[in-house]
Amino acid sequence: MPRKASKWGAEHQKRRAKLIARWRPGDPCSRCGFGMFDRDRLQLGHPEPGNGMRSALEHDHCNESAGGVKGALIQGKTIRTKTCPICHVQYKATHKDQIACSREHAAAVKRGDAPWPVSGRPW
Repeated sequence: MPRKASKWGAEHQKRRAKLIARWRPGDPCSRCGFGMFDRDRLQLGHPEPGNGMRSALEHDHCNESAGGVKGALIQGKTIRTKTCPICHVQYKATHKDQIACSREHAAAVKRGDAPWPVSGRPW
């Protein structure tokens, strides 16, 4: 299956490829600290002042969540800290109707089931 075109520039792609080459299954996510096991679900995270504005590998969920929070803050929205009913992890809700830490978990809540143990994250 051909790779889909990336919306990220050459420097981003080079940095991600370099970090992926050094990545080993179980390496910790630079955002949440949990192990990363699926190469296809790794993303180059958003640069943060606390990490010297250097981006590092993160779970796709962690990276997209951080991007959502940044975008909400730029728009002047209030960020609320909530606990996910599926994995019990604290997350930052970017809108008042957000019911879980991710779309996958929100769908599970709406269906009334949890496809993975509720004691931990699914990855």
